[in-house]
Amino acid sequence: MLGSVDARGRPCLRVDLLGARAGFLAVLDTGFNGELMMSGAAAAKCGFSISSVQTRVEVAAGSTAVVNEARGTVVWMGVQRHVEVLVHRQQPPVIADEPVALIGTRLLTPHRLTIDFDAGTVEVAEQES
Repeated sequence: MLGSVDARGRPCLRVDLLGARAGFLAVLDTGFNGELMMSGAAAAKCGFSISSVQTRVEVAAGSTAVVNEARGTVVWMGVQRHVEVLVHRQQPPVIADEPVALIGTRLLTPHRLTIDFDAGTVEVAEQES
C-alpha cells in the first residue's frame, strides 16, 4: 500500500471499503496500539456497526477518553479484513481530503512500514521471509 506525507507532515494512507462506498484517508499513528479510531460520523459514513459498548482508553499526554466500539470491514493489502474501530465523540471539522481516522499498530502488524519524510512517501509492505 502506498501513501504520502501530507502538508502538515503526517504519514497518511487511503483505506478502501467494500462495495461502492468511497474509502477514507487515515493518519498512521504508531503511538496507537489499536486498529482504527475515528469519529462516530466517519464510522457511520463507512457503514461500520457501532455498538453501545463503551471502553475507557488512554489518549495523548496520558489523559483518558470514553469511546464506543465498532466493527467493520476494510480492504487492507488487497484483502478483506474485519477491523475493530474505536469511535470517539469529537466531531472534527469536515475538510475535503482531510484524514478522518487513525491507523494503529495492530492494523500495521505484521507488515513493514517505511516513511520517507524527505520524499514524502509512505509504504506498507508484506514482510519478506
